[in-house]
Amino acid sequence: MFRTTSLLLTSFTMAWLTQAAYCQTAQEEEPPITLYSTAPAPLAPPSPVRRWDLEGCGDGLDHDFIYTSWASPGLMEITVRAQAQRWLSNVTVSLEDSSGHELTRVRARVGADQPATQNVVYRLLSRQAIRVRVHIDENAGPYSVSVNGTLER
Repeated sequence: MFRTTSLLLTSFTMAWLTQAAYCQTAQEEEPPITLYSTAPAPLAPPSPVRRWDLEGCGDGLDHDFIYTSWASPGLMEITVRAQAQRWLSNVTVSLEDSSGHELTRVRARVGADQPATQNVVYRLLSRQAIRVRVHIDENAGPYSVSVNGTLER
């Protein structure tokens, strides 16, 4: 008796589920629920990338130039192109936080007949005030510095 009742209930349930499945239209269907996904989470749009291009020529004296800005999290790339006016020259660019702590540095050691290009990439993890310090020595000739990254105006 128990088997007959159980079998009868199972048959009625299957018939009802089949009928309910055929009665749904595409508009009534709900999207499936994802319990676990390996797809990456959507990312916020990146902040606009800004670029500083600084150019100059040495005048026979040591100089330090300091540029400041706010920067958002992301990659900062600093590229230095330099040539010496005479003998050897060093053009050094350092990226510092607002307290003057050096985060990274790039140095171009160049000769009068050997222009050089050096670059460095640094990842900022949070929004912060930054300083870009450009040091040129007395032998520096023409130089250019490019700072690419998530700089804010």
